[in-house]
Amino acid sequence: MQVQIAIGDNHRFELREALLVYYGNQTTFITKHEVTTPQNAAPILGPAQPLTVAFVESLVRSLGGGAAAEVFPENILAKSDRMIAWWTPSQRRQMFYQHSEGKAADLNGRTFPQPPLVWRVADGQLKIRALTQNKRPEANTKLAVAPYWNLSDSGTSAQDRCGGQRTHQSRRYPTGSADSTRVPLPMPMLVALRATRVASRGFGAA
Repeated sequence: MQVQIAIGDNHRFELREALLVYYGNQTTFITKHEVTTPQNAAPILGPAQPLTVAFVESLVRSLGGGAAAEVFPENILAKSDRMIAWWTPSQRRQMFYQHSEGKAADLNGRTFPQPPLVWRVADGQLKIRALTQNKRPEANTKLAVAPYWNLSDSGTSAQDRCGGQRTHQSRRYPTGSADSTRVPLPMPMLVALRATRVASRGFGAA
């Protein structure tokens, strides 16, 4: 039995190795096996081998497709394949209330001062924290709770999955200006700015 894949005229793949993933007791480990394919028989897995750093790095490079280097805007704090974090300085921005009634309706479309903010999108989920100083945060900068109604204690926005926009897939990175930020701003408090309490856990769970 031969196991092989042909893609087009110039690419032909043969089964040479296999990875087995084991789960149990909240622990996961992976073993690598060489594969032999006898004629007219099912493939046979060889003895388990531990993964090496060189193999994992080679696998990551292969899956990444040799992505080109990128130059990020100054306000980008961190980025990985499934996460991007950036900050925006204190500024005044036009705000809108969804399903607003009464006094809140009078605030629709008005401009409010916003504190400096740290934004993070990971796996399509938006989290927001505030900064106590209007400058680019460092790795050890303590974050504060942003003064918005629709944020949980962990900073997660109630607009799940960023309002349906897969921001981390976009190649246009946020620059901090009102026009370029694709992630919708959350609804502000009636008092636009209140003293924010320090949340030393940052983006961690509440």
